[in-house]
Amino acid sequence: MTEDDIAAFHQRFFTQKTLADEYNGFWRTLVAQLQAGGVEPFTSDGETFGHLFLRADVERFFEKPVADCKSLGWANKSFPNE
Repeated sequence: MTEDDIAAFHQRFFTQKTLADEYNGFWRTLVAQLQAGGVEPFTSDGETFGHLFLRADVERFFEKPVADCKSLGWANKSFPNE
């Protein structure tokens, strides 16, 4: 994977670590809050990928605006389809 691939992935998804980093909390607590609030982990064709969440779903739940590339540490990156 290239740096651009990784950046594009994190622009769309939250992993356990990125969730904890972004919201300054313990990932298990944050995942429990999401699940209690009805936010489901990402699935594709019925397959689950653990505690992987769509960034838009998480940000909507926590009422946090979509992060820009600079706040994620990718200030000089551009992404396709922007």
